This record gives sequence, C-alpha cells and structure tokens, in this order.
Amino acid sequence: GIGEIEKFYIRCHKEASNYKFIPKNKIIKDKLAAFEWEFSFISNMLYAKGKKVEIDGCGFLRLNNDKIIYYRDYSDSINFLLQGNVPF
Repeated sequence: GIGEIEKFYIRCHKEASNYKFIPKNKIIKDKLAAFEWEFSFISNMLYAKGKKVEIDGCGFLRLNNDKIIYYRDYSDSINFLLQGNVPF
C-alpha cells in the first residue's frame, strides 16, 4: 500500500547521498522518446558504506501534448547489487 511505498523512499534517502542523474543519447520521434542515463550516489548501505555506486540504464516514454503520460526504465540491476556488496 501507500504506506509501504513511502517507507521504501524514506529508506532509499537514508541509505544514499550525493545523487547524480545524467540523461544521455536521447531519441524523440512523434509521441515516443527513449534515452540512456547514468545514475550515481554515495552509499550508506551496510555492505558498501561510503562507496560510490554507479548504474547505467535507459528510459522509454510516451508523450501526449508534450507531456509524459507513460514512463518505464530499465537498469543494470546485477551491477548495482555487486557494487553495493548486496548478498544475493
């Protein structure tokens, strides 16, 4: 529910700092758009405290009247887990 979503985002902000998001290589055609991105932060997580974590990904959007009506992104999740020393 909404409460659990809120707890998730609060936890994310406690477990990282110095967020940096860089969009790259965008393509826009008609009502569709796609772009690659880089995301990094300094981890406060138990297994990677103080470590810079970098993640690459891509986003896909649908547009209507120049407004985003749909957004989905994908990232290299295994790379994230390995950098964060997350046991899996």
